[in-house]
Amino acid sequence: MQGSDVVQHFVTSKTIKHQILRQAARAVCSVSFILFLLLTFHPAQAYAGEPVILLVANNMSLDDMASAGPNLKSLVNSGAVGFMNTGTRWRQPSIQSYLTIGTGDWWRQPVEGPVCLGAGQMIDGVRASNLYRRETGLRPNSNAVLCIHLAALLQEAAKSPKKNRVGFIGDAFHSAGLKTALAGSGNSGFIAMDGLGIVDMGAVGPSVTQPDEFCPGGLSDDVPAMLGAAAGFGREASFIVVEPGDLNRTEEARAYISDSAYLFNRKKAMQRLDAVAGGLAAQVRSRGGALIICSPRRSTMPGGGVSSLAPVIVWRPKMQPSLLKSASTRLPGLISEVDMAPTILSEAGLDLPIGMLGIPAEPIPAAGAVKHLMQMERMAVRNYALRIPVLASLGALVILVVAAAEFILWKKRGSRRAVALVQLGLLVLLSLPLVLFFSSALTVEGGAAFALYNVLILLVVLACVRVLCLAAGRAGLNLSAPSALLLLTSITVFADAVCGAQILRWSILSCDHITGIRYYGIGNEYMGILVGSALVGVLLLFQNTQRLLALPARQLIFSAVWFILITWVIGFPGVGANVGGLITSVAAFGTALFVLSGTRWHLRQAAVLLLAGLLSVAVFSLVDVLLLGVEASHLGRTVAMVHNYGWGCLIVLAAGKIGMHLAIIKSPQAVYPMLFGIPLVIICAKREILALRTGAGVVHSAGMLSVAAGVSAAFLFNDSGIVPAALILAIYAVAMLYMRIVEVSREINGA
Repeated sequence: MQGSDVVQHFVTSKTIKHQILRQAARAVCSVSFILFLLLTFHPAQAYAGEPVILLVANNMSLDDMASAGPNLKSLVNSGAVGFMNTGTRWRQPSIQSYLTIGTGDWWRQPVEGPVCLGAGQMIDGVRASNLYRRETGLRPNSNAVLCIHLAALLQEAAKSPKKNRVGFIGDAFHSAGLKTALAGSGNSGFIAMDGLGIVDMGAVGPSVTQPDEFCPGGLSDDVPAMLGAAAGFGREASFIVVEPGDLNRTEEARAYISDSAYLFNRKKAMQRLDAVAGGLAAQVRSRGGALIICSPRRSTMPGGGVSSLAPVIVWRPKMQPSLLKSASTRLPGLISEVDMAPTILSEAGLDLPIGMLGIPAEPIPAAGAVKHLMQMERMAVRNYALRIPVLASLGALVILVVAAAEFILWKKRGSRRAVALVQLGLLVLLSLPLVLFFSSALTVEGGAAFALYNVLILLVVLACVRVLCLAAGRAGLNLSAPSALLLLTSITVFADAVCGAQILRWSILSCDHITGIRYYGIGNEYMGILVGSALVGVLLLFQNTQRLLALPARQLIFSAVWFILITWVIGFPGVGANVGGLITSVAAFGTALFVLSGTRWHLRQAAVLLLAGLLSVAVFSLVDVLLLGVEASHLGRTVAMVHNYGWGCLIVLAAGKIGMHLAIIKSPQAVYPMLFGIPLVIICAKREILALRTGAGVVHSAGMLSVAAGVSAAFLFNDSGIVPAALILAIYAVAMLYMRIVEVSREINGA
């Protein structure tokens, strides 16, 4: 018994030792696994104690920031700088700008009623925390900043076409277990709040201001209190919004004070802002993280000026001077308003939530960044100021010249000088897209100077066309002036698009960086110009063979190669990035090639071209998503939205496109040219139908059918499709009208 007891005791001791070792091993593995999870799947953990600070400095230009004081000047020269497109005029209420940043989506509908207040502040005799609890049923933190009348804000969000989500940034930080904070103006809480309208902690109102009888509103910023609050929040919060209120109060009082008083108070406000920026930069140096400075609203100095771009600075210690760039714009130095939210989350080390439209801005090291931005701003301001006057002048010129041409065709008579003048006027109309293309590359300010340069460029273009026609005549080729001009236009636009749209990105016809009309690729305006000029230019080139039933093989191959190259440039995501233009070019050029080859046109050919267009979109979508990555165009991002949210989001996009069509069609700049253009279209159509009945051949057939196909596709598949559709039709109609005037001129001269 004693031996067995010894053995039992030995076995028991050995077993206990093994169990202890196993438990220890399990504990080590468990702890290691937990540490692995924390390090791998909690990206915000590595940034604990390194907050992102957003300094909101409304009513500031880049020049203001560079000259406000030594601190801001240092941040401008040592950080990543750029402009933010706000998408609206500078007098947009700041709440909408804040909501756009906070939601990561454009907020255009008016917001009246909702305000952000500290929990202890009073509103209509009621403490804000009690009013918030009454409206929501939630008990907020006593140190929180709260959105009062949140339900009204949520209702406005539900009415928006894209169903704006309130509190996107705040929810992203809270989902990662991180806190948000606010110091300064209460309404900047719209940036940092979550979906419940709560910013975790804040110092607003009297706690960060001081009485000052000589300042607008009787208050001025208490800089030490504001910096102290931000420093205290930095120990707990990972996202801190700071907004001094002096600049806002000065701007609000602008209508009630003299210009000299306005400038004096603005100068003092910028000095305090510079002190705040310097203090926040010192906190970032000591604790780490990033400082972002932006000016959602832009002001103008007394005496004028037009709306401009909003400056943005992203600064970290020891970073190189850089330009900000985003795939949303593909333009160094310019980011979109919706890029601010993903930029903030990216700087905080957080993953971007599904549904965020923008893309984080990235710094690109660049020497002379500020000088580059100043030039960019001058060109953007010029386009913004002159775009509407230029379009109105073009509309008036079109109406005048076309009306004169229609009168001559109606009367079938006129003096030789009048006919020649109308003929020249039609040629000028065809040359305007090319003239405005070249003039857009000039850094010319002022309407008179811009008009003078356009006249000089017009003379050069007409001279080049004359030289080309004479050279072709000596070579035995019958090259008409419209054909030479349109081919020259299409070749020039094609070459610039292949080279990265160095001029197209500044085109006064298709780009407005302030309102955000077009950032990259080929816009609808020059897409319509490129398709129309290439198509009509090629058809007029072969006008001597118009009585043939099919185009000769060599000419057909030339046309096919040229059309395919243009289709690729328009649709490829890394070049033209125009999805509707891709389908439009397939429809127009495909129809022309079918008819020019002698194939009888049936609905079967239309179905084939439609399938070819959709297949091209599918192929380019795969290229966009798989190869371009973060540089994906709006096509790639649309595919990602469908993947994440289902096909229902396409209904929202379609509704937006239809609304855009209706808005453009109802506008005066579209109504009047269309009314005057109807007789022109009737005249051209009558002439072409008559030519077909007399056996004119495939060129006339290709012209009518391909233009009809291109116009229909452009209208159906493009944003604001009425614009490219009208341009394609206008190029064709003006060219045909020119050829008809030439015939009338010959009749008059013969008589």
